[in-house]
Amino acid sequence: MNFDFSDEQRMLQDTVRRYINEKIMPIADEMDRKGPMSKANAQRFLRDLKEFGYVGTLVSEEDGGPGLTHMEWPILFEELRRGYASLGGVVGITSASTGRIANGGNLELKKRILPGLLNGDTIICSAITEPNVGSDTAAIETKAVPDGEYYVINGTKMWISNGTIADYAIVTLKIVDPATGKQRPGQILVEKSQSPFTSREIHKLGVRSFPTAEMIFEDCRVPPSFYWARGCAATRNARFPRPFAPRPPSGSPPRPYRFTGPTVFRKNIP
Repeated sequence: MNFDFSDEQRMLQDTVRRYINEKIMPIADEMDRKGPMSKANAQRFLRDLKEFGYVGTLVSEEDGGPGLTHMEWPILFEELRRGYASLGGVVGITSASTGRIANGGNLELKKRILPGLLNGDTIICSAITEPNVGSDTAAIETKAVPDGEYYVINGTKMWISNGTIADYAIVTLKIVDPATGKQRPGQILVEKSQSPFTSREIHKLGVRSFPTAEMIFEDCRVPPSFYWARGCAATRNARFPRPFAPRPPSGSPPRPYRFTGPTVFRKNIP
């Protein structure tokens, strides 16, 4: 398998590197010192970066996305995280979760939600991790119980990237059968404006302007059309690959690795 970049991919890398060096890096340190990024700033960055393919990177052109591949993804996000690690997190989570909606959402959800996400107008997060079980999707404690025309969600999520600025949350949970008490894995998309939830910022040592939240769902009522992943599919979706190079708590070191493909790394040797 050949992981060498094509001429077009090298051109993409050069273009985004130049943009990030000139436009992003000069403001990154100051913004990180100020703490969690506001929603307005996140939207501004998303709109500026979408022309390079950062928003919904893997979403097909038919669905309104840039239609890039798993080779372009690491090119884009290595450069962005090198220049501003926190911004790389905000954009990466939004882009990856947008791709999940495009690939797994029903037609109603895609028509309603994708345009805003792909334009950088709305923001999404993926709510998996919990205080008592971490990211063990088999042990998730958040529950959704059918109640008439709604699912009622109760539970707490922790360390949720973009949680304080998200318009939508893909929530990994257990669906409870009220008749038998049996539980099965599921994922429900929660639209905050229609089904409110509470989020609280968790302040960190590093990547300080990357919003990270505790999220509380208390009798959160969601229509059944937003229930979009069941059983094994929900568990599999919750384990989507983390799209970033490893980072220590104080933030990403300067270019510790260089991507040569979607899952293959080699040390960056000067």
